[in-house]
Amino acid sequence: MNITTTTTQYISSTDLEQIVNVKFDATFLPVVATSFILFIILYKFINPFLSNILIENYKHLTIAQKIEWSTRINSSINSFTVGIICVYMMIVDRGLDENPLVYKSYLLKTNLSIVIGYLLSV
Repeated sequence: MNITTTTTQYISSTDLEQIVNVKFDATFLPVVATSFILFIILYKFINPFLSNILIENYKHLTIAQKIEWSTRINSSINSFTVGIICVYMMIVDRGLDENPLVYKSYLLKTNLSIVIGYLLSV
C-alpha cells in the first residue's frame, strides 16, 4: 500500500523569522498603564457609585455579588471597546489582508495594549 502525504506550509520562512525576532517595544506601555488605571478606577469607584444610583437592588447584594457585578461591567466595557476596534480594523485596515501574522499596525498594538491593561487589572 502506497500512502503519500502532503504538507502545506502556512508560514513562510521569512514570516517565521519575523515572528521569532520580535523585539520588545516600550512605545505602548503608557497605553497599558492608562488602561490598567482606568479599569481599576472603574472597578473600585465608578461602577459601585453608578450602580448604587441606577440599580435599585444593588444595595441588597452581598459583597461577593457586588464584586462579581463590577467585574462583569468591566469585562463588558473591555469586550465592547476591543470588539469595536477589531471590527473597524477588519473593515478598514487593508494591511491585515496581506499577512495577518506579521502585520504591524498602530491600532492593533493599541488594542492589544488595552487588553493587557484590562487583564492586569482583573
